[in-house]
Amino acid sequence: MPKRRVRRTKLARQPTAKDVARTTRVDPKLAAAWKKIFARISHAESRGAEAFDELWEAAAAAAHHDPPLYVFGGFKSASDFFLRALHTDLRSATRNMAVAAHATPKEEELYGTSSIAAALDYLTAKFGTLGATLPVAFERLKIPVREGTHTKLVPFPKASVAEIIAATRLLQRKAAGEPVTDRAEAAIARSMARHPAFKKVRFSVRAGFLHVRAIPLASLDLFAKALADVSLPEPAKNKQRR
Repeated sequence: MPKRRVRRTKLARQPTAKDVARTTRVDPKLAAAWKKIFARISHAESRGAEAFDELWEAAAAAAHHDPPLYVFGGFKSASDFFLRALHTDLRSATRNMAVAAHATPKEEELYGTSSIAAALDYLTAKFGTLGATLPVAFERLKIPVREGTHTKLVPFPKASVAEIIAATRLLQRKAAGEPVTDRAEAAIARSMARHPAFKKVRFSVRAGFLHVRAIPLASLDLFAKALADVSLPEPAKNKQRR
Protein backbone atom coordinates (compact mmCIF):
# COMPACT_ATOMS: atom_id res chain seq x y z
CA MET A 1 0.00 0.00 0.00
CA PRO A 2 1.59 3.32 -1.05
CA LYS A 3 2.41 5.82 1.68
CA ARG A 4 0.11 8.81 1.98
CA ARG A 5 1.76 12.11 1.26
CA VAL A 6 2.03 14.33 4.30
CA ARG A 7 0.28 17.59 3.62
CA ARG A 8 2.12 20.68 4.84
CA THR A 9 0.08 23.08 6.91
CA LYS A 10 0.55 26.64 8.05
CA LEU A 11 2.07 25.30 11.27
CA ALA A 12 5.37 24.58 9.59
CA ARG A 13 8.56 24.28 11.65
CA GLN A 14 9.88 27.61 12.81
CA PRO A 15 13.46 28.38 11.67
CA THR A 16 16.11 27.69 14.28
CA ALA A 17 19.18 29.79 15.08
CA LYS A 18 21.21 27.42 12.88
CA ASP A 19 18.82 28.02 9.97
CA VAL A 20 19.16 31.79 10.41
CA ALA A 21 22.93 31.63 10.68
CA ARG A 22 23.13 29.39 7.59
CA THR A 23 21.22 31.92 5.49
CA THR A 24 22.97 35.01 6.85
CA ARG A 25 26.60 33.90 7.28
CA VAL A 26 27.38 35.12 3.77
CA ASP A 27 26.59 38.70 4.80
CA PRO A 28 29.72 40.17 6.41
CA LYS A 29 27.81 43.35 7.33
CA LEU A 30 25.61 41.46 9.79
CA ALA A 31 28.59 39.70 11.34
CA ALA A 32 30.35 43.05 11.73
CA ALA A 33 27.22 44.57 13.27
CA TRP A 34 27.15 41.77 15.86
CA LYS A 35 30.78 42.35 16.79
CA LYS A 36 30.09 46.04 17.39
CA ILE A 37 27.02 45.30 19.52
CA PHE A 38 28.81 42.65 21.56
CA ALA A 39 31.63 45.13 22.18
CA ARG A 40 29.02 47.63 23.44
CA ILE A 41 27.55 44.98 25.76
CA SER A 42 30.98 44.05 27.14
CA HIS A 43 31.91 47.71 27.68
CA ALA A 44 28.60 48.46 29.43
CA GLU A 45 28.95 45.42 31.71
CA SER A 46 32.38 46.59 32.79
CA ARG A 47 30.90 49.94 33.88
CA GLY A 48 28.25 48.41 36.13
CA ALA A 49 24.88 49.93 37.07
CA GLU A 50 25.66 53.37 35.63
CA ALA A 51 25.58 51.84 32.11
CA PHE A 52 22.15 50.20 32.51
CA ASP A 53 20.67 52.01 29.50
CA GLU A 54 23.68 51.39 27.28
CA LEU A 55 23.69 47.68 28.17
CA TRP A 56 20.03 47.00 27.51
CA GLU A 57 19.76 49.20 24.44
CA ALA A 58 22.62 47.17 22.93
CA ALA A 59 20.92 43.93 23.97
CA ALA A 60 17.69 45.09 22.33
CA ALA A 61 19.57 45.94 19.12
CA ALA A 62 20.86 42.35 18.99
CA ALA A 63 17.56 40.68 19.93
CA HIS A 64 15.13 42.78 17.88
CA HIS A 65 17.14 42.83 14.66
CA ASP A 66 15.77 40.79 11.75
CA PRO A 67 17.43 38.32 11.67
CA PRO A 68 18.56 38.35 15.31
CA LEU A 69 22.24 39.23 15.47
CA TYR A 70 23.01 37.09 18.50
CA VAL A 71 23.13 33.97 16.28
CA PHE A 72 26.55 35.18 15.09
CA GLY A 73 27.74 34.74 18.68
CA GLY A 74 26.66 31.11 18.71
CA PHE A 75 23.52 31.64 20.78
CA LYS A 76 20.61 29.31 19.98
CA SER A 77 17.77 31.62 20.99
CA ALA A 78 16.94 34.87 22.77
CA SER A 79 16.69 32.98 26.07
CA ASP A 80 20.12 31.43 25.49
CA PHE A 81 21.58 34.85 24.61
CA PHE A 82 20.20 36.57 27.71
CA LEU A 83 21.18 33.70 30.02
CA ARG A 84 24.77 33.20 28.84
CA ALA A 85 25.70 36.73 27.75
CA LEU A 86 23.73 38.81 30.25
CA HIS A 87 23.17 36.32 33.08
CA THR A 88 19.41 36.78 33.35
CA ASP A 89 16.19 35.19 32.13
CA LEU A 90 14.04 36.19 29.16
CA ARG A 91 11.33 37.83 31.25
CA SER A 92 13.73 40.02 33.24
CA ALA A 93 15.65 40.94 30.09
CA THR A 94 12.43 41.97 28.33
CA ARG A 95 11.51 44.25 31.23
CA ASN A 96 15.01 45.76 31.36
CA MET A 97 14.94 46.51 27.62
CA ALA A 98 11.56 48.23 28.04
CA VAL A 99 12.86 50.35 30.92
CA ALA A 100 15.93 51.38 28.92
CA ALA A 101 13.73 52.29 25.94
CA HIS A 102 11.19 54.44 27.81
CA ALA A 103 13.05 55.93 30.80
CA THR A 104 16.08 58.16 31.12
CA PRO A 105 19.03 57.33 33.40
CA LYS A 106 17.89 60.16 35.68
CA GLU A 107 14.39 58.66 35.96
CA GLU A 108 15.83 55.20 36.63
CA GLU A 109 17.89 56.61 39.49
CA LEU A 110 14.98 58.67 40.83
CA TYR A 111 12.19 56.07 40.68
CA GLY A 112 14.02 52.73 40.49
CA THR A 113 13.88 50.26 37.61
CA SER A 114 11.38 47.96 39.40
CA SER A 115 8.84 50.77 39.78
CA ILE A 116 9.36 51.91 36.18
CA ALA A 117 8.93 48.37 34.86
CA ALA A 118 5.69 48.02 36.83
CA ALA A 119 4.48 51.41 35.51
CA LEU A 120 5.20 50.34 31.91
CA ASP A 121 3.16 47.16 32.46
CA TYR A 122 0.32 49.33 33.80
CA LEU A 123 0.43 51.69 30.80
CA THR A 124 0.53 48.72 28.40
CA ALA A 125 -2.53 47.20 30.08
CA LYS A 126 -4.34 50.55 29.84
CA PHE A 127 -3.34 51.79 26.38
CA GLY A 128 -1.89 48.79 24.55
CA THR A 129 1.65 48.18 23.34
CA LEU A 130 3.79 51.27 23.77
CA GLY A 131 5.60 52.72 20.77
CA ALA A 132 9.33 52.07 20.62
CA THR A 133 10.17 55.75 21.09
CA LEU A 134 7.11 56.91 23.02
CA PRO A 135 8.20 59.17 25.88
CA VAL A 136 6.52 58.53 29.23
CA ALA A 137 5.79 61.42 31.62
CA PHE A 138 6.28 59.45 34.82
CA GLU A 139 6.02 62.60 36.93
CA ARG A 140 2.40 63.07 35.74
CA LEU A 141 1.34 59.43 36.01
CA LYS A 142 -1.35 58.61 38.60
CA ILE A 143 -1.99 55.07 39.86
CA PRO A 144 -5.49 54.07 41.07
CA VAL A 145 -5.10 52.48 44.51
CA ARG A 146 -7.99 50.76 46.24
CA GLU A 147 -8.64 51.38 49.92
CA GLY A 148 -11.53 49.21 50.99
CA THR A 149 -14.48 50.19 48.81
CA HIS A 150 -12.84 53.43 47.68
CA THR A 151 -10.21 54.14 45.02
CA LYS A 152 -7.81 57.06 45.14
CA LEU A 153 -5.29 58.29 42.58
CA VAL A 154 -1.73 58.16 43.92
CA PRO A 155 1.17 59.92 42.15
CA PHE A 156 3.46 57.33 40.60
CA PRO A 157 6.53 58.30 42.72
CA LYS A 158 4.52 57.59 45.90
CA ALA A 159 2.95 54.32 44.74
CA SER A 160 4.58 51.02 45.73
CA VAL A 161 5.38 48.32 43.19
CA ALA A 162 2.68 46.14 44.77
CA GLU A 163 0.06 48.89 44.33
CA ILE A 164 1.04 49.42 40.67
CA ILE A 165 0.86 45.68 40.01
CA ALA A 166 -2.58 45.51 41.65
CA ALA A 167 -3.81 48.35 39.40
CA THR A 168 -2.40 46.55 36.35
CA ARG A 169 -4.13 43.28 37.25
CA LEU A 170 -7.40 45.17 37.67
CA LEU A 171 -7.13 46.41 34.07
CA GLN A 172 -6.15 42.96 32.82
CA ARG A 173 -9.13 41.36 34.55
CA LYS A 174 -11.46 43.92 33.01
CA ALA A 175 -10.01 43.22 29.55
CA ALA A 176 -10.42 39.47 30.06
CA GLY A 177 -14.00 39.82 31.31
CA GLU A 178 -13.04 38.41 34.72
CA PRO A 179 -14.17 39.73 38.12
CA VAL A 180 -12.29 42.97 38.58
CA THR A 181 -11.70 42.67 42.30
CA ASP A 182 -9.56 40.16 44.11
CA ARG A 183 -10.12 41.09 47.73
CA ALA A 184 -7.36 38.82 49.03
CA GLU A 185 -4.78 40.40 46.72
CA ALA A 186 -5.96 43.90 47.69
CA ALA A 187 -5.64 43.05 51.40
CA ILE A 188 -2.10 41.75 50.94
CA ALA A 189 -1.16 44.82 48.88
CA ARG A 190 -2.31 47.12 51.70
CA SER A 191 -0.18 45.21 54.21
CA MET A 192 2.92 45.23 51.97
CA ALA A 193 2.55 48.96 51.29
CA ARG A 194 3.03 49.72 54.99
CA HIS A 195 6.63 48.48 54.92
CA PRO A 196 9.34 50.24 52.83
CA ALA A 197 11.34 46.99 52.73
CA PHE A 198 8.70 45.48 50.43
CA LYS A 199 8.59 48.32 47.91
CA LYS A 200 10.05 46.07 45.19
CA VAL A 201 8.27 42.85 46.16
CA ARG A 202 6.13 41.40 43.36
CA PHE A 203 3.18 39.16 44.12
CA SER A 204 -0.12 37.96 42.74
CA VAL A 205 -3.04 35.77 43.79
CA ARG A 206 -4.12 33.20 41.21
CA ALA A 207 -6.46 30.24 41.65
CA GLY A 208 -6.22 30.46 45.41
CA PHE A 209 -2.41 30.57 45.57
CA LEU A 210 -0.13 33.45 46.56
CA HIS A 211 2.86 33.87 44.22
CA VAL A 212 5.69 36.05 45.58
CA ARG A 213 9.01 37.27 44.12
CA ALA A 214 11.93 39.42 45.27
CA ILE A 215 11.62 39.20 49.05
CA PRO A 216 14.79 40.51 50.75
CA LEU A 217 16.34 37.73 52.84
CA ALA A 218 17.02 40.22 55.61
CA SER A 219 13.28 40.95 55.81
CA LEU A 220 11.88 37.40 55.98
CA ASP A 221 10.78 37.78 59.61
CA LEU A 222 9.09 41.10 58.83
CA PHE A 223 7.43 39.53 55.77
CA ALA A 224 6.01 36.73 57.93
CA LYS A 225 4.64 39.27 60.40
CA ALA A 226 3.16 41.36 57.57
CA LEU A 227 1.35 38.30 56.22
CA ALA A 228 0.14 37.42 59.72
CA ASP A 229 -1.41 40.90 59.95
CA VAL A 230 -3.40 40.43 56.74
CA SER A 231 -7.11 40.05 57.34
CA LEU A 232 -8.27 37.88 54.47
CA PRO A 233 -11.89 38.27 53.32
CA GLU A 234 -14.32 35.42 53.59
CA PRO A 235 -14.25 33.23 50.46
CA ALA A 236 -17.21 33.73 48.18
CA LYS A 237 -19.83 31.01 48.55
CA ASN A 238 -21.03 29.34 45.38
CA LYS A 239 -24.79 29.59 45.00
CA GLN A 240 -26.45 26.21 44.71
CA ARG A 241 -28.76 25.66 41.83
CA ARG A 242 -32.26 24.59 42.71
